[in-house]
Amino acid sequence: MTRTEPIYQEIGQRLRDALAAARLNQEELADRLDVSGSLVNQWVMGARRIQVEDLRRVAVELDKPMAWFLGQDAPTETPPEALPAGVVAQLSDHLARVVRAVLAEERAQADAPATSREAGKLLGSTDYRKLNALPRPIAALAPAALMVG
Repeated sequence: MTRTEPIYQEIGQRLRDALAAARLNQEELADRLDVSGSLVNQWVMGARRIQVEDLRRVAVELDKPMAWFLGQDAPTETPPEALPAGVVAQLSDHLARVVRAVLAEERAQADAPATSREAGKLLGSTDYRKLNALPRPIAALAPAALMVG
């Protein structure tokens, strides 16, 4: 058996660990990846180089970041406490704005089906008293829809 560089030995060991954690065997992983069991065994033994695309697919199947297979256990993201206070404040403000916008959109979507049904029922009517009872955005559209029809 031909031995490859030490990095492939490391990948093989981590692949064994990930398989054990996922409670899969080499054949099951091979089936999921649509490759031969022999190829997976060669990766595990460190006897064959694993291509980047294959490593990506392995990482997805075993729910591990690719970097983990390369020996990088620590997260590569900057922890919040390492950021300057001003940056953290800006991110917090931005996140708050995003959350408010998402909540507003969800509220608008939750209201839309009922008011759309009401508008649909009324579009054939010229009874503006009923149209005026609708929420303003739909009431504004209803007369235009009546003219087009």
